Amino acid sequence: AERDLQPWVTRDDTQGQQIWRLNQRIVSLLAELLRYHNAPESLMVLANASDLLMRATDGMLVDGEACTTPQLELLEAMAVAAQLSLGWGVPGKAMADGLWNLLKYRLPATVQCLSHSSAHVRALSTSVLRDILHAESLNFRYCKNISEKRHHSEHLYYGKDMVVQDWHKA
Repeated sequence: AERDLQPWVTRDDTQGQQIWRLNQRIVSLLAELLRYHNAPESLMVLANASDLLMRATDGMLVDGEACTTPQLELLEAMAVAAQLSLGWGVPGKAMADGLWNLLKYRLPATVQCLSHSSAHVRALSTSVLRDILHAESLNFRYCKNISEKRHHSEHLYYGKDMVVQDWHKA
């Protein structure tokens, strides 16, 4: 993926279409790997490939729905992976911070997708923004719990008591 991912540019020729299809497959694969929650090690390896994730989401505003949708799905998978990683202790917190930094960097493009002509892109960007807000709230709670635990005891807090609000029911 690192070698084959090309810049997202608008080209109407055959080579341009091949690049787009390859990029879309790579982005979809990255999103699926991030959704695979049974292997924290693989998530950490992928989350630490921030350059690859940054390049994979470079073209959110280049063209229409076919380009934007997989990139928004990747951002959504990153937000969910960041939320889950908080329960893995200190290494998970570091992973979550890296993913949140990338999500924050892509925030302006995600907000611009709210005015996209496609209803699907608008709905997906709303979902990504909701996930980002939820992740930030979890991060705040995690940091608050760590400081309270350190204040009250000598043990390091690993996030096992963290309360997660279900945004879909709210």
